[in-house]
Amino acid sequence: RESVDYTYSIVIDPERPNILYSGYNKKTFETGAKITKSTDYGEHWEVVFEPEKSQAVTSLAIDPHNPDKVYAGCTGGLGVGGRIYVSRDRGKRWANLNPDFTFATIHALAVDPKSPEVVYAGAWDGGLYKTLDKGKNWHLLAHAPLSTSKILIDPQNTDILYAADRIGPRVFTSKDGGKTWKEFFNAGPKYSAITAMDINPKETSTLYVAALGKGLLRSSLFKIENEKPKDITGYLTGAVISMAIDKKNPESIYLALEDKHLYHSENGGKTWNLIMNFPQVDILDLKINEEDSSILYAAGVGPTLFAEDLSEEMRGKLGRSGIYKSTDKGQSWTYIGSGKFKDIIVKDLIVDKDNIFAATEEGIFFSSDAGGSFKDISESLSFKDIGVLAKGEDSIYLGTYGGGVYRSDGIRKERFYWKKTSGPRPNISNIMIRVHPEDPKILYASSYPGGFFLSEDGGISWHERNLGSESFMGIIGRPTAGASQDIALVASADDPGFRSYYPFDVSSHNPDILYLGVYGAGLYRSSDGANTWREVLSLNENYPSLRITSVKIDEYNGQQIYITSEEGVFVSPDNGLTWNLQNRGLPIKDVYSILIPEDGEVYVGTRGYGVFRWERRENIWIQLSDFGNYGVLWPVWDNRPLYQYTSLLIDPGNNDIMYLGTFPAGIYKSIDGGRTWKEKNVGWTNDGVMSLTFHPQNSNIIFAGTYNGINVSWDAVEHWQRWDKGWPAEQWVFSIDFDPQNPDIMYAASKNGANMGRGEEDFHGTVMKSTDGGRSWFEITNGLNKNNEFYKIIVDRFIPDRLYLATQGDGVFISKDAGASWKPWNKGLTNLTAGTNGNNVTNTLQLSVDGRVLYFGTAGSGVFRTQI
Repeated sequence: RESVDYTYSIVIDPERPNILYSGYNKKTFETGAKITKSTDYGEHWEVVFEPEKSQAVTSLAIDPHNPDKVYAGCTGGLGVGGRIYVSRDRGKRWANLNPDFTFATIHALAVDPKSPEVVYAGAWDGGLYKTLDKGKNWHLLAHAPLSTSKILIDPQNTDILYAADRIGPRVFTSKDGGKTWKEFFNAGPKYSAITAMDINPKETSTLYVAALGKGLLRSSLFKIENEKPKDITGYLTGAVISMAIDKKNPESIYLALEDKHLYHSENGGKTWNLIMNFPQVDILDLKINEEDSSILYAAGVGPTLFAEDLSEEMRGKLGRSGIYKSTDKGQSWTYIGSGKFKDIIVKDLIVDKDNIFAATEEGIFFSSDAGGSFKDISESLSFKDIGVLAKGEDSIYLGTYGGGVYRSDGIRKERFYWKKTSGPRPNISNIMIRVHPEDPKILYASSYPGGFFLSEDGGISWHERNLGSESFMGIIGRPTAGASQDIALVASADDPGFRSYYPFDVSSHNPDILYLGVYGAGLYRSSDGANTWREVLSLNENYPSLRITSVKIDEYNGQQIYITSEEGVFVSPDNGLTWNLQNRGLPIKDVYSILIPEDGEVYVGTRGYGVFRWERRENIWIQLSDFGNYGVLWPVWDNRPLYQYTSLLIDPGNNDIMYLGTFPAGIYKSIDGGRTWKEKNVGWTNDGVMSLTFHPQNSNIIFAGTYNGINVSWDAVEHWQRWDKGWPAEQWVFSIDFDPQNPDIMYAASKNGANMGRGEEDFHGTVMKSTDGGRSWFEITNGLNKNNEFYKIIVDRFIPDRLYLATQGDGVFISKDAGASWKPWNKGLTNLTAGTNGNNVTNTLQLSVDGRVLYFGTAGSGVFRTQI
């Protein structure tokens, strides 16, 4: 039967309940993920699609209006990105819904002024990338900030870079073109992020940096000279959104604040003057004409966002969205939008003499007459939601919100033909898809990184809907102090596949209402069809770092909202006004999923404790029965015997700390002597556990033999990483041991688990050695028959070059030269077959506590021992 063991999403055909679809995550040794289908209620499965270069199918959605149409969210590794596939014939054929939509959201771009073929691009929470060939190839800068909101290049020495951190109040610098990075500035714990940054073009060791404070909506402005910061905030109020420095006279600086005020300094920030006649708009970008610094351009956001919070009188006082121009250093302003380019949110500007480029979510607009008129130059652009622009010598680069970077050459001749570059394409995790309950053309998708996206034309085009504007940091669109907060999409990234996701749900009673969970940042609500989001303060103020795992709006009672999280289950009976923590009966708070079927019952899935049903009469969660033979047999592998609990470790320094290895559910930890257990799979690959072993000198370091090699944790299983360079694929590592005098010397024995554990011809197992603490491994099988499985390896406690090895059918072998050669060691044994059925548990060779006696368990002839 087809394996569906690593299914992370499953849907049932609403018209034909015998039809199910499974989204499958690939194992380490496999080439890709797949979608499987069952037509007999899950008894048998067949593969219907294998997406190219895929990591996982994390979401499946059936169009409720047309069950022939099935959507699949497919994640890919670095350089691949995310994709949505669609089948229009119940899974027979599949196609990429929109090949230009990769979930790559670009928020920072910079072109090297001396080498215009060199470009840097910051993907939101997806890393910082560099191209040396105008985007033909992009490579990730390994040590750069994960989420860069602004990139500056020193115009005098372009090897010097500055990157503003979106998720912390820090600026990082590189002095070698991005190869290495170090922290340049940290505003400290009172601040949350960097909102604006610019460089003095003449004195390039001088930077101006605005850091957003926590709590109150205001920034502090720092002037950094020769790496020494000075707070020059003075009487500035509010949070700085945008900053512009006069290239000819760098002492002249303009600041746009979120409170719709514009300030000007003529002395490098020593004093600030409020410009009184500034339009009542939030400014996403501010530019100075480099030839005539009296001319300013401002990209403004009018009352579009959160306008329902304002009175009609207040809305009438706000300016319009679009571009404003001043020819007198900001003393007076004129709105310069017209025609199609009117009342549209402009996210970024390029001003080059009289030429103006404007980025919008509907494409890019161009003016050659200083804003007298604009034309749409997006005809050849296949992805039109643009967030950021950068200019090269004769090129314009566009950073899109969901489609990576595009480029057009020949701009001097006003020839605009947009070419999609090769990326960047970050590693996308956890795509989630939903179909609008009333309009099948409206699709929703979320991912990490990327956030939330909306399509209103069946997936032909997509728009980022994290806020409806450029910022993720809660500083745009708040009309009055203390009003509804904007979304701040910040998720954990230490294991994106495990922790970083954006679960959401759409109300079937009122589809304009959506709820979105952000892992580690709480719950957000939209009442306008995902155009804008607001923080659900009634929940988040009490649980500010809630690690939400799923969101569900009750289809039968639209006022009732359920949240599952690593802190338990939260329920609101009144559309989010109040919340109740509903954990009674749960042995663990780590709840991962929720289901409310047609009968109105509520079920939740936990990590490690199975499924629970809410008993309304008793107000308690009741644990359902286990999965029957799934704890004894493994039906997806021909009903092979399964030993679910494979390895148990007890910390030698604290017996209350215990570690449990399971198959296929990974690692669990208890800190109360086994009374309760917590899943600990951050960084863990899609593997079951075959063995667990402490480092002999540090019990916080744990090695795990998996059925795909070896993983290691350096921090008492809080995080894991693969540690098996040199190993053949699909090795079930049953045993790991250390040289007692030098623990960097390690040995391991395995079974070849290929072909569902059957192995391969003449290769059923191996023995490996490492001399660098497991970083790299090499084979030591001289004298061994690899047609065997190898179950247990033990290093002699007194003579570390002496090794003992239990084999499948050839008894025990010994090496007296640290594994360089092996010889059988079976004198006295009447049965050479080890006492195991070859599945996922084996402990056929054991050393006594004093290291003097070795025991070997046989298949049918009992236990033998020998003095060593």
